[in-house]
Amino acid sequence: MNETIWLAKAFSGDSSLDGLFVVGVKSTRIYCRPSCKPPRIPKLEQRRFYSTNLEAETAGFRACKLCRPNALAPIEREAQIVTALLENALSFVSVSEMASAAHVSPAKLYRLFKVHRGVTPAQIMNRKRIEAACQCLEKSEQPIGEIALEVGFNSLSAFNANFKRLMQVPPLEYRRRSAI
Repeated sequence: MNETIWLAKAFSGDSSLDGLFVVGVKSTRIYCRPSCKPPRIPKLEQRRFYSTNLEAETAGFRACKLCRPNALAPIEREAQIVTALLENALSFVSVSEMASAAHVSPAKLYRLFKVHRGVTPAQIMNRKRIEAACQCLEKSEQPIGEIALEVGFNSLSAFNANFKRLMQVPPLEYRRRSAI
């Protein structure tokens, strides 16, 4: 996209351009997102275009307090929440506890996981627990009941059902096959 098109699109309210460039206003020394709607639209000769926030800040501009171009977009924040929860999925006992840690409702957490990963938080938690159980089954001679409790399952039957569904074999059979 060239600067001529940027001139026409800057301050138009078109959020599809956010992230492609930022607009610095020479008279105020402030830079904005292209979608910003300031109280007064700056004259064309006052506008400077930068590819990144860092370029604008290096040129001596500060971020607009109205559109906050240096803040993460909501979708980026959501992706960061999901990634952080994925890394620590084993530390949560329930989806409610996970939602509480993310400061969102369980329903919102469900939607975030479906959008960003295509699965539910409960499916992720079970998958992570089963992965941890597989490592325990391969590396130790611990009884299966102890492993089930250690990885976060409340009952042996729930552990067996989830393990068999994900791994296509019962835990004891998995241990035998991994020992070979």
